[in-house]
Amino acid sequence: MLRYTADIRSLVFISSAILLKAIFWMYGEHPFVWLIPISYLTFLCFIIKHNHLHCGMFKNKKYNRIMDYLLTLLNGNPATGMYVIHVLNHHEHINDKEDWGYTNNVKYQWNILNLIIYPIITTGNFIKGKNKFLKEKGNEIFQTRESREKVILFSFYILLLIIDPLQTIWYIILPNLVAQMIVVATNLLQHDVGNRDSEINHSVNFTNPILNWLTFNNGYHTIHHLYPELHWSLCPEHHKKYVKPHIDPKLDRESFLETMFKFYIWPGKRFLAENQIQE
Repeated sequence: MLRYTADIRSLVFISSAILLKAIFWMYGEHPFVWLIPISYLTFLCFIIKHNHLHCGMFKNKKYNRIMDYLLTLLNGNPATGMYVIHVLNHHEHINDKEDWGYTNNVKYQWNILNLIIYPIITTGNFIKGKNKFLKEKGNEIFQTRESREKVILFSFYILLLIIDPLQTIWYIILPNLVAQMIVVATNLLQHDVGNRDSEINHSVNFTNPILNWLTFNNGYHTIHHLYPELHWSLCPEHHKKYVKPHIDPKLDRESFLETMFKFYIWPGKRFLAENQIQE
């Protein structure tokens, strides 16, 4: 049924997200205490959906479509919309001006301001670019698929809001929004300092094995762009073989937390890839 047995882990995390959200929606108290773990699991569902859109979990197309709907409900974001934004736009225009997530849309000297403002601006660009794409001739199939996902998603939200509006806002809608902002902000971290004209040096990579276990190898970003349909479980070995011998060492990093601190706190400046062209 599964194309790769490694996706048993994906199913475990999906099940955990469903269980945790259901329990806290029904019985939860102290929402601020539980916002972080619920948002983290929702963030993981975004990563799982990202991986699934590139390389479907199942051999059966119908099962993959059912998973699209399930992941749409889990993170409040239509799977088809994410496919258009990420696969059709971002992978075609890696951080150039045609990329709706173009990182040079924010250029504040204090880099943490870029991290805060970028997700807000970029989310608007995503919506605008996606809607324009869906209205273009020849893209009706994507419009139809996303419309179906939206109907199911909004019906689900309305039902939960009718039953218990506060619990739905605290434990369903708010974690979805937090996770989505983190996903968008991650694109800034991964691409802002890279050289978009380079085949290899366009992305920051994080190689810490614990981090990558917790994020389904999302740290290996360059190899993902080189081979978008490569299953996430194969990324470490392919990174070691095809990326590490050629990449600028500044873009192949062990510590995520150290990078975040240096990049956004102190000294809070961008470290640039070799031969990066600034505008």
